[in-house]
Amino acid sequence: MRYVGQEHPVTVELPAGVFRRRNRDALKRSFDEEHQRRYGTCAPGEPAEIVSLRATVTGAMKKPRLERIARGGRAPPASARRGKRGVYFAELGRSRATRATRARA
Repeated sequence: MRYVGQEHPVTVELPAGVFRRRNRDALKRSFDEEHQRRYGTCAPGEPAEIVSLRATVTGAMKKPRLERIARGGRAPPASARRGKRGVYFAELGRSRATRATRARA
């Protein structure tokens, strides 16, 4: 919000009840109080305007069901094998052909 004719807006946190009750006076009072707190002055007799409006909503949701994942074996399945690729091993000081597997999600 800001006073009409001013350039810099002031963020004012408002409880939902101010909007639910359509209480313009409470909205203006909240703005004047925040302006006073921030700048040490306010103008209750001057009109103010809403420049932008942001809303934050919180709520409760049901937890999703956990999907059962089949237990894997000791070795990856053959479908996970992707051939071989060169991997550099610092301890050996050279590259060595190594089996590549598909990353699991």
